[in-house]
Amino acid sequence: MRSVVIPDSLYKRLQKHARPFEDQPADVIDRALDALETTEGGGSRGIFVEEVHARDRKLKALTEEEREIHLVSHAGPIPDGTRLRAQYKGKEYLADVVPGAVIWEGQRYKSVSEAAIAVIRSAGTPRTTENGWRFWRYFDEVSGEWRPLSDQYVDRLVQKGMEVNAIILRYIEETGSDMAKPKDLMPFLVKHGAFSKDHREGFPLRKLCRDLHAAGKLSVMTSAHFDQKAKNKSWYFLPPPTAS
Repeated sequence: MRSVVIPDSLYKRLQKHARPFEDQPADVIDRALDALETTEGGGSRGIFVEEVHARDRKLKALTEEEREIHLVSHAGPIPDGTRLRAQYKGKEYLADVVPGAVIWEGQRYKSVSEAAIAVIRSAGTPRTTENGWRFWRYFDEVSGEWRPLSDQYVDRLVQKGMEVNAIILRYIEETGSDMAKPKDLMPFLVKHGAFSKDHREGFPLRKLCRDLHAAGKLSVMTSAHFDQKAKNKSWYFLPPPTAS
């Protein structure tokens, strides 16, 4: 890996275009080069009829058993039938969400990130990680436009945050607690279906709070508060303020 020195002014420009999920300067540069190569190549950005027909044939080949499990992310299920599109190195890629998987080129992938990695590696890039929510766009049937999949991620993240917050407030009310920590809340959250299981004494709850904070949506978790430490945040949860 090579190091490149850039002016502070250019770094600030890169920051303006970074998305709130795991973006590094290299990710912004990569997207800019993809757009440039697409323009220079003069290729069409539309969806070719032949590609759509081939995709439909592959979807019809799936068995009913394969369609029984929903595709679920940590932010919630991705709607079945969601159409995905990505531009990478001047080429367009199409995929579809079916119950339990993303289908690309007839292969099943258990997450949007795994499918994104497959696309990248097929193009000759040896990278083994990619944020699928950043990589893909989805077709919005209401607006008729291709929107960043990260928009859907944030919507579902907010919905998850509101559901978890309601359960936390219920826990505080039932136990009479003045304050609760993630490890205290997890058994109650698992019992009421907010998470499937605990991990590292409250990690699922801490991660949800971190993701909401990164997206600028932590306000939906009215019970959530944190103390900023040197390297991380110490999360705790409080009851709603009483009217004076």
